[in-house]
Amino acid sequence: MKGYKQLNQEQRYTIAQLLKRGASLREIARTIVSVSTVSREIKRNKSKYTYRAAYAYMLARERIQWRQHPRLLLLIDTTPGAISLMAIA
Repeated sequence: MKGYKQLNQEQRYTIAQLLKRGASLREIARTIVSVSTVSREIKRNKSKYTYRAAYAYMLARERIQWRQHPRLLLLIDTTPGAISLMAIA
């Protein structure tokens, strides 16, 4: 079984540019990686309507940081006028 490799910023930028030009997933995959990787990247890291390389990179970095640190449950006080945030590990 092959190991999973993450896309770098340059690859994400290439995906964004090719999508903007109207390239298919298969065309994009021929220049970068497999079709499934391109499809997964677009699905996981697109903004509401479009895929943007910088936004995708930010989301990927956040997921990496989330896995490296203990998960925290954030409790937000929604009482009007209250500004408090409490983390429970």
